[in-house]
Amino acid sequence: MIDEVKYSNFTDAAMPTKEVKFDKFITLFVNHRPVYGIGKNNIDEAFRALLEGSSSDNILRNEFT
Repeated sequence: MIDEVKYSNFTDAAMPTKEVKFDKFITLFVNHRPVYGIGKNNIDEAFRALLEGSSSDNILRNEFT
């Protein structure tokens, strides 16, 4: 998944990608998650982990760009 992001625009920019926008993040999550065994509690845990580095209780869309 990391390589998918890293080389997603390599042919256009000749440089590896280091960041993803929120839309791409959601697409990666959906495409690479296990089909079974992931529930709402797992998604809540993932977003709580993201919030640990945030200064508020919300993650703004522009924080993913």
